[in-house]
Amino acid sequence: MQNRKRHYINALNTILLTLKGKIIFNRFGFNAPKEVKYKNASAKLLSVFNEWQFNAKSNDCENTTKGALLSGYTLPFNLKALLKII
Repeated sequence: MQNRKRHYINALNTILLTLKGKIIFNRFGFNAPKEVKYKNASAKLLSVFNEWQFNAKSNDCENTTKGALLSGYTLPFNLKALLKII
C-alpha cells in the first residue's frame, strides 16, 4: 500500500515537472472590459409635479411655466438614427 502511494506521488511529480513553463490553457479570444468610471449624477428635488411634462422632441421633462429642462440629457446621434429606423 505504501509503495503504491509513492508510485502515484512520483507519477504526479513527473507530470508537473513536464508541464512546468508550458501554457496549459489558452485565452478565450476576448479582453476583459476596462473599468468604467461613472460621473456623479446630480439630483433635483421637485415639489410641484404638475409643472413638469414630458416633451418627446427633447426627450426630457420640461417645466411648463419656465421652459427649463429637467435633466438636460441629449440623445447620442447613433441612437437617434436607430430610433428613426424603427
